[in-house]
Amino acid sequence: MQRTFEIFREWEIPLAVLFAYYLVAALVIWLVHTRWCGKRRASNPRRYRVIFALTLAIVFTPSVISDFWLFMIPGPAILELLFLLPSVFPHFLPVLYVITVVCLAPLAAGFGVFYLALWFLDRRRANAAQFA
Repeated sequence: MQRTFEIFREWEIPLAVLFAYYLVAALVIWLVHTRWCGKRRASNPRRYRVIFALTLAIVFTPSVISDFWLFMIPGPAILELLFLLPSVFPHFLPVLYVITVVCLAPLAAGFGVFYLALWFLDRRRANAAQFA
């Protein structure tokens, strides 16, 4: 139990930052869902699913933010992508490969998972409305 408290003390700042990030993320998701996608859901459900799944993937796809030498903390993949983008210019191909594998592939997988989940929920609602 003592070791648990020691680990928590070491991770106090990164956990506080992640907590604040996910509070802001919840606010962004709520705004996107109510303001931008609420009216489009009935008129164009595919467009709604794409926008909402893209927002969810950007906000919630996990990754490890690191400089590959000194630190590694868990965080969102979009933040790691933003940290790695300035290093593309001096060393184009190796950094582009790292960005593709470490950042863009998880974002694409997250988009696929969120889109399929939203599609499944829409199909389930349509079937429930049809039999009601």
